[in-house]
Amino acid sequence: MSKEERSSMEMPRFQKIGLEKLGAEWHGWLRERYYAAFGVPAPTVEMDSRQWAASRPGLGQWIEVSPPRAEIISPRKIEGAVDELSPHLKSQSLDRRHRYLEEIHPVGEYHFDSEYVVSIERGRVVGRTVAVITPDNCNLTDVGKIQFKSQGPHGRWNYRGGLPQPMRFRGKLGVLSYSVCGMNFFHFLVECLPKLRLFEEAGIEIDQFYAPYQHRYAKQLLELFGVGSEQVIPEAAGRHLLPDQLVACSPISFPRREARQFLFERMAQQPWSQVASGKRKRIYISRAKAGWRKVLNEDQVMAMLARHGFQRYFLEDLNVREQIQLFQQAEMIVGPHGAGLANIVFTPPGAKVIEIGTVYRPFGYFHRLCTQCDHDMVWFLGQAVQGTRKEESHIVVDVAQLEGCLAQQPSRYLVAA
Repeated sequence: MSKEERSSMEMPRFQKIGLEKLGAEWHGWLRERYYAAFGVPAPTVEMDSRQWAASRPGLGQWIEVSPPRAEIISPRKIEGAVDELSPHLKSQSLDRRHRYLEEIHPVGEYHFDSEYVVSIERGRVVGRTVAVITPDNCNLTDVGKIQFKSQGPHGRWNYRGGLPQPMRFRGKLGVLSYSVCGMNFFHFLVECLPKLRLFEEAGIEIDQFYAPYQHRYAKQLLELFGVGSEQVIPEAAGRHLLPDQLVACSPISFPRREARQFLFERMAQQPWSQVASGKRKRIYISRAKAGWRKVLNEDQVMAMLARHGFQRYFLEDLNVREQIQLFQQAEMIVGPHGAGLANIVFTPPGAKVIEIGTVYRPFGYFHRLCTQCDHDMVWFLGQAVQGTRKEESHIVVDVAQLEGCLAQQPSRYLVAA
C-alpha cells in the first residue's frame, strides 16, 4: 500500500481527539468506581504548601531557596518573511492578536516567584501530573497539578472518587515530576532537571526520586547528573507512594539564570566536556527525520550554510552525551523550532542562534532561554506549507534572506574544519 493510500485511510485528527477524550472519560469513570470501593479517600481540602507548613510545624517545613525577583528579557529579533506577520495578525480575533503580540514582543521584565522546597513527614505523591498530599489529607495545589473535584470531566488534571492504596517505603523521596514536564526533551531538561539544584541548595539529601522516566533521554540525563536508575521510581498514572519523608519543589515554568548555570556548569565539569576545546562549530539541526516542522528546501539551505562552515546534524542519531558535547562546541546554531534546541543551555555564552519557524508558531521559549544563556537569538520566519495543523506546518526558507541574516553578526571564533 502506498503512502498516499495509507494517508487517505487515516482517521481525521479531530476524530482521534474525540475518541481520546471519550476513552479518558470512560477510564476515569471506571477508576472512580473502583477506588471508591477499594481505595482511600481523596483529599477534600486544598492549600498552598507555604500556608500548610506554617499551620503544621510538626509535620512539614517550607524552605525558600531564592526570593522573588525580576529579570530583564531582551527584545525579540525577527527576520525572514516578516511581511507575513501583518496579514496573519489581521486574521486573528482581538484577544488572540493581543496574546500573539505579547508572545513575539515580550515585556522587558519577567517576574519570578520564589524558589522553594517543602518537606512533608509521611507525605504522599500520586499520579503522573502529580498531586502532593499531606498526612492530614490536604492537596498542596502549588506543587502538583492534579485536582480532586467531584464535578467536571475526568482527565489529566481531575481525579474523581478515591485513590489506590499507597505503597509505603523508607527514606526521603524527592518529587521531580510536575504537570507535563516529561512530555518531551525540552520540558524535561528545563522544567524537571533543575529541581536537583533546589534539593541541593536546601541541604536535603534525597534517597529516591519520583520522575518522568519513560523516555531514553530522561534516563540518560538523570544518569549524567548523578541519579542512577536504582534511585528512580518512574511516575505512573495509578501510582500512590508514601515515603517516610516527601520533598517537593516549586514548579519551573521558565528557568532562572541559576538553573541554566547549574545545567551548564555540571556538564562543563565532566571529564568528557568539550567546553574548553579550541575550535568552535557552526551547526545546523535538521528535522528531516521528524514528522512535522521540516524545512522542505533543506538541501538548498544546507548548500548555502556549508559555504559558511556549517555542518548538518540529526539529533536522533546522537545520545544525550553526544548532543551535549556537540552544543558545547557550538558558536552558531541554526535549525527549525524543536525540542532539541534546548541543548543551547550547554553552549558557552555568546553564541548566535537562528530559530527557523512560521507565523503560526510564535512561542518564545527559545528566545527567553537564550536570554538566560546570554546568547544572541533571531526568530527567522519561513513560509508555512499548509497542513492539517498550521502550527506544525513544514517550512520553506528563503535562502538569500537566511544568508543575509547570517551576515549581520560575524563569528567571534574559528570555524571547525
